[in-house]
Amino acid sequence: HGIKASELKILITSIANLKRDAIKEIEVHDDFSFFEASIDYTKKILKAFERQKFQNKRVIVEVAKEKPTHKHSKNKDTNKNKKRR
Repeated sequence: HGIKASELKILITSIANLKRDAIKEIEVHDDFSFFEASIDYTKKILKAFERQKFQNKRVIVEVAKEKPTHKHSKNKDTNKNKKRR
């Protein structure tokens, strides 16, 4: 019942009234997804999704935090950002 990356791109661009190339990288997971867009579109996308629903579920769009960089770490696996589901 999940959404495909191509479907998510169509959904985002149609709701936010953007051109298809405005949305770049898309990463779809079971409980959340990530997509990349220019900072120029941030306000427009956030505003467009304020009260949106998809398959009877509220859609929450927020700006992701940047991944921290740990240059001096010996074990890189402990530095991966994990998002709770």
